[in-house]
Amino acid sequence: MQKKFSFLLAVWVFGVGDFNLFSTEVAKVGETTISFDAVQQTIARQGYNLADEASLRKGLDEAVRFELLAAEAKKLGLENDPTITRQIKELLVQRLVTEKIDKPLASYRATPVEVQAYFAAHTNDFRRPALARGTVITIFFGQGAEAEAQSKAAMALQELKATLKPDAVVRAYADDPGEKVNGGMSNFFIEGEQSRRYPQPVADAMLGLKLRGDTAGPIATPRALYLIKLAERRDAQPMPYEQVKAEIYKRLQHEQREKMLAAFCEDLKKEFPVTVNEARLKTALPKPTGQGAPPPAPFDSP
Repeated sequence: MQKKFSFLLAVWVFGVGDFNLFSTEVAKVGETTISFDAVQQTIARQGYNLADEASLRKGLDEAVRFELLAAEAKKLGLENDPTITRQIKELLVQRLVTEKIDKPLASYRATPVEVQAYFAAHTNDFRRPALARGTVITIFFGQGAEAEAQSKAAMALQELKATLKPDAVVRAYADDPGEKVNGGMSNFFIEGEQSRRYPQPVADAMLGLKLRGDTAGPIATPRALYLIKLAERRDAQPMPYEQVKAEIYKRLQHEQREKMLAAFCEDLKKEFPVTVNEARLKTALPKPTGQGAPPPAPFDSP
């Protein structure tokens, strides 16, 4: 055995001899053989020294241990565990998709004409979003105090429209301590993105204003009213074709992959018929709770 290991080590390190030796059996666990290639892979995975016999033996010990544990797991029937079965299926599906879809797809590349046509048909996908920021005044109200809040908002809005110094109006009317500190000036609201500080209706309203000094409000949420005044706006800007061309190639390749996968699955249905029990499927749908309206937005706080 010592001589066999030394010879195999020489083949591995110096690259001499018959390369079929990499499939040579170097050990057995029950009826399972362990090849020199399996030992080498174990060594590489464990990060052992790739140039000495000690590493070769450590790799063999690891490979033997793996096969021992695998044999015991199989004896105990663990391969029939639903979780294990699902994981095996997932690995099989990944390998199948790689062989039948991803490898053939590697040679696919959309033509420049297809890319330009996609760009022309999806202009809204390739633009820098509109930005807007300005003064925001938050007026909170509790249950039964809506009328008082509306009256306060009406006065604040009138002053907000007339003044060139909206921070003074903020200090006089805002119930949000943070707004009093920063004069009510918001960060930029970004088209298509959720604001971290304010409810979406406030963001939408600010982005809807066109001219500096334009105002809007009161914007009502379950527990607050908001007044806004535009300070700065940047309209959406189309992105140049050359800048987005690479992204379009990726999108078209992804679309082609989805088409190939869908067609492949449709062909498989001819061999493996699919039936759906619609009645049972509907019983799996969640039942409505009927417990009233959803809770107020997390942005509003007294």
